[in-house]
Amino acid sequence: MRGKLILQDFLEFIGYKFDAQKTMLVRHKDDECGINLDTIIGNEDKLEEYQQCQAKPVFHKVDNLVVFIGSGKGTESIFFGIYQVNKVVELKNDKMGCSPGNRYFYDLSLDENSKVYRWRIVIDWGKALPSWYQSYTHKKEILEIRPKGKFVKQFKDYDSVILTFSELKFIIENENANPGWFHALSNVKGVYVILDKRNQKFYIGSAYGENGIWGRWSEYVRTKHGGNVELQKLLEADPEAYLDFQFSILKVLPKGYSKKDVLTYEELYKQKLGSRIMGHNKN
Repeated sequence: MRGKLILQDFLEFIGYKFDAQKTMLVRHKDDECGINLDTIIGNEDKLEEYQQCQAKPVFHKVDNLVVFIGSGKGTESIFFGIYQVNKVVELKNDKMGCSPGNRYFYDLSLDENSKVYRWRIVIDWGKALPSWYQSYTHKKEILEIRPKGKFVKQFKDYDSVILTFSELKFIIENENANPGWFHALSNVKGVYVILDKRNQKFYIGSAYGENGIWGRWSEYVRTKHGGNVELQKLLEADPEAYLDFQFSILKVLPKGYSKKDVLTYEELYKQKLGSRIMGHNKN
């Protein structure tokens, strides 16, 4: 592994000198029991609660866990945090919030300093993919250390954009950690759709300002409704309704297009999809 940056070496460099025999590497699978990047970002407590409950005594002989979550790309894994194993409780009548089938509850505490690198360190878990926990002696190659901030996921292409409000919020508020998204969304205008996942209604809007879709969607992060009358009414009735908003792009347009040109496409999609009848559009 000459010339490669190894996880264990990097952690020691930043101050983590673990007893390898008392430390475990943990990788939560890409989509096990609803645990994946899409469900965890913005809802980190879900993963912490999930890993405290175990059917087998997997953490009995260790003091520390170095935790990752699968990125959905093969063996690529993203750092989540370092946890101290404080104690274990064998479950009997009191389930301590664990689901049936779990026999052990582990009291784990997060090393707060490790949160600086959450979502930033990307490793190759290696060939032993089926094994979701391993001894710390298994060397792991670091593929990337991302800029400081909450990295959400890589921008693939405009057609593939599907973002929850929480994901969008983290992307907008962590521009440096998500440069691909900033570059892609700020350099185009376009027509977008916001799906209200609770009732399947949707809102069609357009971005024609200087900063393109990035600028328009930033307004939704700031206000939750983007100034849309019907969405404002929805939030007045339920202030947390925005948490069920899903953002997608219907049409990408060059930055040189005028406001009139962009609005023409917005009107076309409203007619095609019937958003005034089926959705939250009124104008």
